[in-house]
Amino acid sequence: MLRSHVIKAVFWRNLASYFSGVLGYLFIVVFVVACSVTAFSPRFFTNNLATLDLLSISFPLLLLFIVPAVTMTSWAEERRQGTDELLFTLPATDFEILLDKYLSMLAVYTIALAF
Repeated sequence: MLRSHVIKAVFWRNLASYFSGVLGYLFIVVFVVACSVTAFSPRFFTNNLATLDLLSISFPLLLLFIVPAVTMTSWAEERRQGTDELLFTLPATDFEILLDKYLSMLAVYTIALAF
């Protein structure tokens, strides 16, 4: 059974740690610039149509590189700071910790999509 208070506590900790440094903001800037470059390429203006077909073609390729780059740092930072041992001593299952990491990275991605 999932304990929501544990998931919520670790979720906010991960989200706050991600935006306490430069990395979270750098991801948003890189994501917005990369989406802008791919969406508004010269082919966009030659079609004379206001569609996002070019973005839907290049968006999966863009996410193929950006999402792993963002999520790899999540566990690496825990290990580098030595907080992974503390994280695993919490009264939470491995699935709750994994779900929490996923939800916090999903929140970062959603924030980037808002821009």
